[in-house]
Amino acid sequence: MTLHDVSLLAEWSLALLFSVSVKACALLLGAALLTRLLANRQAAARHLVWGLAFAGLALLPVLEVAVPVWSLPAPWASLVEPGTPPPVFALVSRDALEQEDFLPRSDVEPATVTRDSDGSPGDAGMAMASANHQVALTLDSLEDESAAATAAGPASVSAGWPRFSAVLVLAGVWALGACAFWAVLAWGVVSLALRSRRLPRSESGLIRSIADVAASQLKLPHHVDVRLEDTTALPATWGWLHPTVLLPASAQWWPAERIHLVLKHELAHVLRHDWLTQILALAATGFHWFNPFAWQALRQLRVEQEMACDDRVLLSGAAATDYAAELIAVLRESAARRPTALAALGISRPHDLEQRLLALLDGRRSHLPVPGLAGFVSALAALLLVAGLGTLRFESEPIASAAAPAILPSGFSLGDPVERLGGNAPEVAGQMLVAQAGGDGARGESLPAQAADAEQSVRIEQVRELIRRMYSGKFDPKSLDDGAVQGMLAALNDPHTRLVAAPEVPQMSGAGSAGCVSGIGAMFKKESQRLLVLAPLPGSPASRAGVKPGDFVTKIDGHLVEELGFESAIRSIAGPAGSIVTLELDRAGKSLEVPITRAQIVNPSIRGVTFDVDHGWNHWLDGERKIGYVRIGAFESLTPSDLQAVNEPIAGMRGLVVDLRSSPGGLLPAAVEIAQMFVPQGTLWKLRGATADQTLTFHADKSKAVFGEVPLVVVVDDTTASAAEMLAGTLQESGRAVVLGSRTYGKGSVQTIVPLAGTGQMLRLTTALIELPSGRTVDRNHNPERWGVDPNEGFWVMQ
Repeated sequence: MTLHDVSLLAEWSLALLFSVSVKACALLLGAALLTRLLANRQAAARHLVWGLAFAGLALLPVLEVAVPVWSLPAPWASLVEPGTPPPVFALVSRDALEQEDFLPRSDVEPATVTRDSDGSPGDAGMAMASANHQVALTLDSLEDESAAATAAGPASVSAGWPRFSAVLVLAGVWALGACAFWAVLAWGVVSLALRSRRLPRSESGLIRSIADVAASQLKLPHHVDVRLEDTTALPATWGWLHPTVLLPASAQWWPAERIHLVLKHELAHVLRHDWLTQILALAATGFHWFNPFAWQALRQLRVEQEMACDDRVLLSGAAATDYAAELIAVLRESAARRPTALAALGISRPHDLEQRLLALLDGRRSHLPVPGLAGFVSALAALLLVAGLGTLRFESEPIASAAAPAILPSGFSLGDPVERLGGNAPEVAGQMLVAQAGGDGARGESLPAQAADAEQSVRIEQVRELIRRMYSGKFDPKSLDDGAVQGMLAALNDPHTRLVAAPEVPQMSGAGSAGCVSGIGAMFKKESQRLLVLAPLPGSPASRAGVKPGDFVTKIDGHLVEELGFESAIRSIAGPAGSIVTLELDRAGKSLEVPITRAQIVNPSIRGVTFDVDHGWNHWLDGERKIGYVRIGAFESLTPSDLQAVNEPIAGMRGLVVDLRSSPGGLLPAAVEIAQMFVPQGTLWKLRGATADQTLTFHADKSKAVFGEVPLVVVVDDTTASAAEMLAGTLQESGRAVVLGSRTYGKGSVQTIVPLAGTGQMLRLTTALIELPSGRTVDRNHNPERWGVDPNEGFWVMQ
């Protein structure tokens, strides 16, 4: 194959690529419009649309080459001068010149091939001399030109080299990008298969049992392997014939409910064959790697497939708020881990989480799967549409170049028409490729920032090496590493970021988020070096044992509280139901020893003024003046529905007191729902992560504002923390409430627990700050001047 053959192949490739790209853009824009119309339908329907669109992208190049064409005039045909047919070049024998069709007429001069003084074809070598642009080259002249070209070698094509070079480079760039993408994808599939063989199966234990239950609930027809890995960031799924679910090693410390929900989500991917769909979509994206519409469509496909699996989880009976809380917890844990592999299906991505949470909490959305018949009809309609689009061709008159060289490519026999490709098609395709490949550049840190990080790493290694080689005393290398880690954490000046031992994690993983805990059923407050009993819950073990508000706990099972510390003391009081804990109480200077049998405690997150066994909580603070009262404890999964239920027994109220004293906060989705009940419009708060794509913004919803017009008073104190003080701050800044009491605790941050492989420790790391609508954070460590929520001036609270 000669260089000119390669050039023509490159021209043909770019023309094909241009045609396929135009059709691909039309197909993707149509899919985007259709999914927009289906915005309020089930996610499975939108995922089907994107899946069929990617199937069309994969078929377009095949249809472009292999099927008969349906021609339409090209929009760019006006570039050719009207009435001017294109030149047609043909090889004919000398005898054919004597036939009538080729005899020169009086107004036609024969075309001649001229040479410059150096023997190369001259500029007039292909002069057009007839009205219909028929050009006859005698066999003798062609042989002369071929001989001259052979003798001259590469120099004979030097006049066409710049154009040849540009076309070849553009075709090569596209081919290189596509092959590189497909190679990465293939290696991703292979590496996942290798990981499946390397990692041990979870054949027994809690996780395997829960996986079997989830598979049975989803009616999954075949067995799915479940494996654990230390370096995994997020739960992921891959494989078609032999599917595998991969969980982070920390999953063994997760609550059973989280494991159940996560496995349901991942097994829904297996049931829907999402991995195969994503691999085919990635392969099609590799062909269209330069097209930003293809990348955006791939992102939407991933979002919709995750939302479709979320719908499957909800259809199996899971509560939306519980599931949303577990999604956020899983995402927090993945913040400092490596991302999910390209060829695997990860459960969540930070920049998609807000959209998924809103869909989960929107009761108007359908969560049903697409019926089989509807899917078949949709696939058939899409196939017919793509087939019609693939056979469509835009035909235009090629524009001849006046300076075209008089050397024809090899491989043509006498009598073959040689129609020169119009000069515009390769250039138009080339311009499109350059525009798409330019982009915005790679995202990430700037070069100076990367250089600074590298400098710091080198300095740390230098100090470590100097100590190892030159320090005269004895030292423990592990102590150096521990000291370096502790020094880094201390430099953050964040008391919530610290190392924790693995056994501590189950106690910190949010037990009781569903409103049921194991313990004695009492609320405590740290005061000096003792625990102050704020109140035992009605009917709780603490209440039955005689514990009263105002008692101080001095010892727990013989251990001094001041030696245990506040958090350890609280964990010591909690414990499995049926076990006994002995508290030593100080009641007005008198020491009492009280044994208490722990039990399962249903902690009412919404309380009223008084409690009656027969009628429940009384929420009228002043029945005559129609002033209602609710006290919100922990923000749990059932708290929003419990609060909404309060609206009925105190209907017609003229004002409402919301008591947030001693509220520790709780689940973020519950806090969002509660805030939406009070605030009809505007921003509620932001969850600001380390980067822009890890930042979530939560907004009000007027349709959910059941207390939207009721005047509010919010009561807080110095134990009002986290989501509770965020609610108070939002109600204050939005003008919905007057805040009374004392300055709140000042914790407005979110922590992620990340296992440290091979150490037996975990890092509890602050990964997000919560901001009020004004942009202010209440966290005392990040806003030392204006931390917490201050009560409105001019009001006092009388006990």
